[in-house]
Amino acid sequence: TIIGTGSRNLNRALIDNSAELTMNWRATAYWDENSKHIQILEDASKEFPKKKLLINLLSFSTHPDIAKKFMEFAISKEGKEIMKKYGFLD
Repeated sequence: TIIGTGSRNLNRALIDNSAELTMNWRATAYWDENSKHIQILEDASKEFPKKKLLINLLSFSTHPDIAKKFMEFAISKEGKEIMKKYGFLD
C-alpha cells in the first residue's frame, strides 16, 4: 500500500510500476503525459458518487477580470465540450 501526496504522485506510481491501481481524479488519465500509461476502470467509478467541479474567484485574485472571463468560458457550450474531452463529466 502506498499513500500518495497528490494526483501527480499517484500517476507517477502507475507509470513507474510501483503501483497497479490508484484512486485519483478521472481527468488526470487524459493528460498527455499519462494517457498512454493509465487506464480508467469504468465499473469502479460507479461505486463513488460524482462530485461537482467548482470554479471560484478568489477575493485576493490579482487578475479578477481574466478569471471572470475564464469562468464564463468554462460554463459555455465550447468550454463544457473541452472539459468533457479531458475527462470532466457532465
